[in-house]
Amino acid sequence: MGPDVVVAEQLCAAVGVPHVVTPTLEDGDIVRTELTKNELTSFQALDHNWCWPVAQAIADSEAVTYDGLAGDILSAGLFQNDEHTRLYRAERFDELAHRLAPAVRLLMPGHAQGAAIAADPYPVLIEELRRK
Repeated sequence: MGPDVVVAEQLCAAVGVPHVVTPTLEDGDIVRTELTKNELTSFQALDHNWCWPVAQAIADSEAVTYDGLAGDILSAGLFQNDEHTRLYRAERFDELAHRLAPAVRLLMPGHAQGAAIAADPYPVLIEELRRK
């Protein structure tokens, strides 16, 4: 058991929340887990095959899950830089959206690029940026 699991277990015990550790691989088979994850996400995710056992474990409508400490990626600032802040404060949301999600269709095979262009993600991203 890794240190993250131990800390999570202690934290849950301190606040009276059940702590469940799910297996990270389907029967220890990383290849089968990766193939399953790819099919379930329509090949949209490059990693995170650990999510599928967790998704199955929390399928119960009363289950609650918390991921990451202190907001994890939301508070880590991985995508934060001075230029993004400047664009946001200047309300240049269109430009900021294109910087945050640059040409994602370039990662797709040629036969899928038409659908990616048609499903333009930028209007929704810009709308979210405007919400402040």
